[in-house]
Amino acid sequence: MEEIERTANIILGNKESIFDRIYYHSNEDLDFILSENIVSSKNVLTVLASGDQLFHLYQKNALSVDTFDINPLTKYYYYLRKWSILYFNQYYPDVFSNEFIYKLLSRVLPDSEEEEYAYKYWFNYIQRFCGFMTRDLFQIGYTRDMNTISDLSVVKERLRNEPFHFTSFDISKNIPSMKKYDCVVTSNISEYFSNDRERLEKFKNNIVKLLNDDGVLLCSYIMNFGYGRTFLEEMTFQDEFDCYHIMEDGRVIGDAYKKKVLTKNS
Repeated sequence: MEEIERTANIILGNKESIFDRIYYHSNEDLDFILSENIVSSKNVLTVLASGDQLFHLYQKNALSVDTFDINPLTKYYYYLRKWSILYFNQYYPDVFSNEFIYKLLSRVLPDSEEEEYAYKYWFNYIQRFCGFMTRDLFQIGYTRDMNTISDLSVVKERLRNEPFHFTSFDISKNIPSMKKYDCVVTSNISEYFSNDRERLEKFKNNIVKLLNDDGVLLCSYIMNFGYGRTFLEEMTFQDEFDCYHIMEDGRVIGDAYKKKVLTKNS
């Protein structure tokens, strides 16, 4: 499988690989970032990353959730998490144990071609890599327990009954044609190009295309935690969005950008 070779490049530290490690968990406080009064009953597009954003959006009653990520390997982690939740009632799978993955796979009966492919990926993975090598595939922080969902009944129901929609693209470059959403969740993606005028402008234009009128972009800050967006990001968004800080303990942990409804002169 081509994806296994991509995985090997990451684990072995091949600097030519265009894909980075997979996030094991989110570093954001999703209860604050994903405000229920913004996402409940809304059509949402979210970065997939660790999957935490998707599961919390399910928990907060988003009407529908589509996902994207620059790294196509994130979809395989999603399926591992889905199976861990459904079969073991475990929010985070023990990805560092091949025995755990093997036992989990023994419970799985894929119900789609995409899920079958994910099953084959993880089966091939445990044949090729030792459990300790997995630490070089995942990005692990110190806030794993912050976003744990203790009662998984709502998430399970939605995982059983809703299709998984994933598209791989870089949201700061050209993106495929897509439908419009009420809310887009990008985590702290913009921090990686917050002083790059060209990429910020492309990012903003993509968000404009993706959002309905009055739609909201939810961003968070990890690297610039407590201070928020850069001046360049503020200037880039100000003409087409109203910005509202998301605060926690007096610190800016994110921003909600609401798309303006611009009236046209007749």
